[in-house]
Amino acid sequence: MPGAINVSAGRIRVETRVHGVSEIVILKPEKTHACVLMPAQKEFMRLPPRELELVLVSVFGKAATPQFEASEVKAGQKTDKYRIDSPAGLLYLWTESGTGKPLRLQSANKRIRLEWRQLKAGSQADALFEKPADYRNFMEQDSRTAPG
Repeated sequence: MPGAINVSAGRIRVETRVHGVSEIVILKPEKTHACVLMPAQKEFMRLPPRELELVLVSVFGKAATPQFEASEVKAGQKTDKYRIDSPAGLLYLWTESGTGKPLRLQSANKRIRLEWRQLKAGSQADALFEKPADYRNFMEQDSRTAPG
């Protein structure tokens, strides 16, 4: 699944493409919600913290804190391997030794594997963490199209 993650000053933007559909999630520490952007429809949806927490807990579990397991060399790179016990199953996370940059997240059964490639350090444009002005709220139905 191709995607991108941008991080700056506690703000996070995650772009993914699943089954040909793009989705963007923006998290900002000063906001009381996550913003989910749906570019194909030019729509957005606000996800309250409680709903976001339920999504995260369902995947990682409340006590899913990474536990250091070992230092390893992967593809010639020094890494730190962490174990994450979650309701979704056992996961392993590899980070770059010294920097903590994420490199790979993989389920124990190897059915799920997420790799971070082409990591680039640098400034991030503020616009990446904002909802485009021309997007409409997915939850606010237009009275002209709403069943009556």
